[in-house]
Amino acid sequence: MLVPRRSGDRVAVFRGGELVRRDAARCGAAALVLGLQVLAAIVAVAANYPSRFDFDGRDAGDEWIARGTALSPPLLPMVLFVLATAMAFRRDRWGTAGAIGICLLALLFIVGSLGEAFGSPTEDVSRGVLMTSGVLGTVSALVLLWLGFNELRSRRRNGWRASGAAAAG
Repeated sequence: MLVPRRSGDRVAVFRGGELVRRDAARCGAAALVLGLQVLAAIVAVAANYPSRFDFDGRDAGDEWIARGTALSPPLLPMVLFVLATAMAFRRDRWGTAGAIGICLLALLFIVGSLGEAFGSPTEDVSRGVLMTSGVLGTVSALVLLWLGFNELRSRRRNGWRASGAAAAG
């Protein structure tokens, strides 16, 4: 039987007497942000919303991998985000590196979202699309940044182990 217990700032689930670690907030937020980025990339390519940040994009279908779209980051930061999130679940130094990676990528997403928000509109990409994308991207990146900093703070408090490691040991 699974019995949820709250221990400090982490939620742990016990099966029998054994800890089954769940970081629902971090995992859920990461999955939500990644899902929204993938959905945004699909919508932007279908609607031809090329990136408006720092260059004059013409075709979202050709540019989404290297430069991103008006609604989503390029493919490389999304792949790095998946890797950093997977690493952050580890209890060793690689986990700490993953949490730092999440924070750095969140900062990159904030810069990119603000760049799109203040990009110049075209006949394909209206000001409303750019502003909405910028606001939603910035808010989701701020949530990731907050979760990453909380994970690093928990690791520091627990001797740089993962936030659920103290309860497991």
